[in-house]
Amino acid sequence: MMENAPMKQIRMVLVLAGLAAGIAGCGSTQTSLPAAAKQQFTVAELTGRLPARDTLEARWISGELITAGPEAVQELCAKVADRDSATSLRAVYAVSGLTSYVNGRGSEAERLLFTAAVTRALQKSAGPEHAVFLMEQLKSAGRAESLEPLSRYLGDERLCEPATQAMLAIGGTAGTYFLNALPASAGKPRLTLIHALGEMRTAAATPLLLEESRNEWRSRSVAALDALAGIGDPRAEDTLRAVLTQPVGNRAAGLLRLLTYAERRLALSDGAAANKIATDVLAATASPDEEAYRVAALELLVRVNGEKALDKLVTAFADTSAAVQGGVLRIANRVPGQRSPHGGWVSLHGPRTCADAHSQHARGSWRSDRECRGHRIDQRRRPDGAQRRHQRVGETRSTEDCAGPPGPPEEDR
Repeated sequence: MMENAPMKQIRMVLVLAGLAAGIAGCGSTQTSLPAAAKQQFTVAELTGRLPARDTLEARWISGELITAGPEAVQELCAKVADRDSATSLRAVYAVSGLTSYVNGRGSEAERLLFTAAVTRALQKSAGPEHAVFLMEQLKSAGRAESLEPLSRYLGDERLCEPATQAMLAIGGTAGTYFLNALPASAGKPRLTLIHALGEMRTAAATPLLLEESRNEWRSRSVAALDALAGIGDPRAEDTLRAVLTQPVGNRAAGLLRLLTYAERRLALSDGAAANKIATDVLAATASPDEEAYRVAALELLVRVNGEKALDKLVTAFADTSAAVQGGVLRIANRVPGQRSPHGGWVSLHGPRTCADAHSQHARGSWRSDRECRGHRIDQRRRPDGAQRRHQRVGETRSTEDCAGPPGPPEEDR
């Protein structure tokens, strides 16, 4: 039976009305889902699932907890110090998971929410251990906004160290806070702040650190000298150079500081200062007990001057110390563009003994087929056995056994 026109129009209106209602219903459901998700689980129910079964569940729990708001995060931070071990452990899992979450998949807004809540909880911490745990979270998740709250603990005997470590990890303007806190500090906090200023390379602290370097307490003066070397401010050079006039045998730490300062000057594009210091250290360290510093000074000279420092390496290779000779070989083979026809830098002046020739060959510095008369090695035919025989016999050979620059092998003549 055919429907008349009015019935068709009524049916069409009903269909369109139903579609409109369905679309409106879908829209309202979509916007209300987050609100429903917030109320689906309480904080206690979420933490009751910890430790999570896998990474996906841990991430989901952290997302739900951060959605619950700053009050929920503060509540969890407070429960870390709960006397009930089970409650405390679940809170530790939850807060640590939130730290990982905001550092990874969380948004910047979620990270700020988390650090603000942890900072408020830190102000109400139940004791030093509780405060240290919360500082560890700020160390991982905090940025510039966490520096000022952490700086309030720089004068605390027990909390200065963890607060300093957290601020060092954050970086930024932490050095300014350390410098401002130094004059009023004492004891362990003062020592911690001196070290921190060196790590942050805060040049503005140089005058205060120079005063500390003359302190009667050795621990403070040593810490100040270390900090000055790491900062690399030219105002500290005379103080650090004083080690060169000290007696041999009691200046190892001072030489290391001076070379550290020279490295810092080089990093700050002051190659002239680095070159002068390295040259002076090389001239002042003739003692067998200071071989390591001679090699370090030579390496710094090569870094500053490149190929122009090769003459100093040649001179240093005449040293009777095997440690210095070995250091020279290692440094010289890293200098580009100075290979001899035989492939080794040391062949510029030849080995002094058969043992030297073998040593150079083993390091790859001397790649000729022949090192020594009477112990010629044809690597193409007998690389392994010949080298072993050369090692056994060659170390007892004297200078007279060496022929200097090798000639062609007998079979080629």
